[in-house]
Amino acid sequence: MSVEAAASLAAAFNAHSPALLAFGGDSTIELISAVLVLWRFRGHEISETTKRRVNRVAGALLFLLAAYVAVVSTLSLLGHREPKPSYLGIAMLVVAAITMPILAHERGNYQQRLQVPRSGRMLLSRHSAAIFR
Repeated sequence: MSVEAAASLAAAFNAHSPALLAFGGDSTIELISAVLVLWRFRGHEISETTKRRVNRVAGALLFLLAAYVAVVSTLSLLGHREPKPSYLGIAMLVVAAITMPILAHERGNYQQRLQVPRSGRMLLSRHSAAIFR
């Protein structure tokens, strides 16, 4: 995930691509969230206040990313910044299109093995499973 984030952000800045910027920014925010979840699963206790703060920061970062991408996209559409072709971006799209459905399927299998109740699954897991199945 860190390679994906770094590569897509590098490709976004080189190509002036709002789409790659959104992909890389989202990957970066997901990476930060995953590190926090991993830290918590490793036995570190987090207070409810800290959990709420982390959720708010992640949400705020996503909204800021969306606003930034909207501004950059508008500038691009108005002709102020024209995106250039990015072979790295194309390669990342191909890799993501192949691997994402496989990962979504495996995540569903893993949840079944852990006997996670259907009502307890994350909305994102169900959403991605519905898209890729």
